Amino acid sequence: MKAVLRATVLLGIATALLAGALLHRSPAPSDEYPAGRVLVEASTGGVRVTDVRSGVMGTLFGVEVHAGDEGTGRRACSVAYHRIAALEARLSHWREDSLLSRVNREAASRPVTVDADTFWLLESARYFHRISAGTFDPSIGPLLGLFKPFARLEAMPPDGEIALARALVGFDRVLLDPLTRAVRFAAPGMSIDLGAIAKGYAADEAVRVARSEGALACRVNAGGDMVAGGAPPGRPEGFETEIRDPRGDPAATLPGRTFDLRDRAAATSGNYERTTEIAGKRYSHILDPRTGRPVPDAVTQVTVMAPTGLEADALATALVVLGPESGLRLAQELPNVEALFLLPDGDGFRSVATTGFPGGRR
Repeated sequence: MKAVLRATVLLGIATALLAGALLHRSPAPSDEYPAGRVLVEASTGGVRVTDVRSGVMGTLFGVEVHAGDEGTGRRACSVAYHRIAALEARLSHWREDSLLSRVNREAASRPVTVDADTFWLLESARYFHRISAGTFDPSIGPLLGLFKPFARLEAMPPDGEIALARALVGFDRVLLDPLTRAVRFAAPGMSIDLGAIAKGYAADEAVRVARSEGALACRVNAGGDMVAGGAPPGRPEGFETEIRDPRGDPAATLPGRTFDLRDRAAATSGNYERTTEIAGKRYSHILDPRTGRPVPDAVTQVTVMAPTGLEADALATALVVLGPESGLRLAQELPNVEALFLLPDGDGFRSVATTGFPGGRR
């Protein structure tokens, strides 16, 4: 069963990668995002170029490339951002001119044909919606609109409004036609937000195109989610990766939880940053699509390791909603997936993890 599921994921990735390759035979320099911080350092066998830019898919991105020379390294970084920008232009629900916004406007009245990347993400979303018992659901758009802006809410929305929005949520009612790559909504008022899966996929693609431009190895930090392709010269085990300590300082990391990433990804989701307090009770920004309400404050943070950024990104969100018992069970069942839960415990937290998570124990 695991082999079948994994084969399905790989087949879809191959299709999308082919589409991406055709789009980027002659990539242009990337100027879609404001210039950021570029650091060039000598490295074993060449150079390491790190290009950090803000405002990328709504967060801070860093592309780290190891290459034989500076020109190749800079070119690989530029091509990586070019690919990310192309995806964001299609997948952002914030942009009125994006393909996803067009789907949200028109798919209730007629089928909307989309490109290979978008269709692959929607098919992937359907897979994760199914295996996560509906806790991963990009059709949560109506609920997100109701709770926006979350940080400034002074009261919970009325029960009746939550019920109306919840009635429009359900990815099983997003109809996908693989023959025509058409998307159709089963009811007016439905809308999709791919924010919980698109960032991981964009990081996957950034690594792929950077390496196709001659990068010996590449790591992309997508707002704290990591995708690593290859290993830095002289360090065959991969890129050293740390997990954020959720107890305050964004630069603090968890002691004893450093691990290596090579041709793998890690994503973290949690309740510690975007929260609000209503009537003396703290609420998470993460909504449970099954109830239409914020998830209980039972999970501080989840870190998922998976073969791709797409998988890690989607699962990190789903496991927060599922909680530690069901979430650990799902992660343990999936091929090449590991998860670490940090759970509230007094003024701190305790950890539980799948058996294969580095340094973890159940």
